[in-house]
Amino acid sequence: MSTSSKSNKGLYIIIVILLISTLGLGYLYLNTYSVAIKMHNDDKAEVFQSKKIIDSLTTLLNNMEEEQQLMSSVANPNTIKLTLRGAGAAAESGQDATVFWDKETKETYIVGNNLAEITDEKDYQLWAIVDEKPVDLGVVSKKGLKRITVMKNIESPQAFAITVEPKGGSQSPTLEQMVVAGNVE
Repeated sequence: MSTSSKSNKGLYIIIVILLISTLGLGYLYLNTYSVAIKMHNDDKAEVFQSKKIIDSLTTLLNNMEEEQQLMSSVANPNTIKLTLRGAGAAAESGQDATVFWDKETKETYIVGNNLAEITDEKDYQLWAIVDEKPVDLGVVSKKGLKRITVMKNIESPQAFAITVEPKGGSQSPTLEQMVVAGNVE
């Protein structure tokens, strides 16, 4: 074998080794790059999940603060607690609700302790009786009745009542649909 053919053979081997090394390094680079991208995406997903958790906790804390404010309002010594009992056709049903009315601020709150289920097309509506006339204090969906709900303020109620009305409420109470009522003492 001639020296030049040995040199060419050695050169080919070096070129093959360099090609294989380059391909190996390229594969290693691409694999490392894809792992880095996956880690980056996982980090983004974790950040997104963490943001969702923080948002949920913030909402929970805000709700707790709101509930605490409502609880302190109804515990105020100026607040009258009035239990509304079954009325009209519902007199024997055992239904009841609690109204809290602050004599000083005129704020009104309601909790539907034991009111019958109503359809989604209906709402409960709270009324105050002032000078023998009904005054709308707002509607409460069936979901809202399980917690303290802020209603409209009222000046000098003599009584409160709740009726079942079409979704969104009525301008005047449907007396046949009165479920609970009670006098302010």
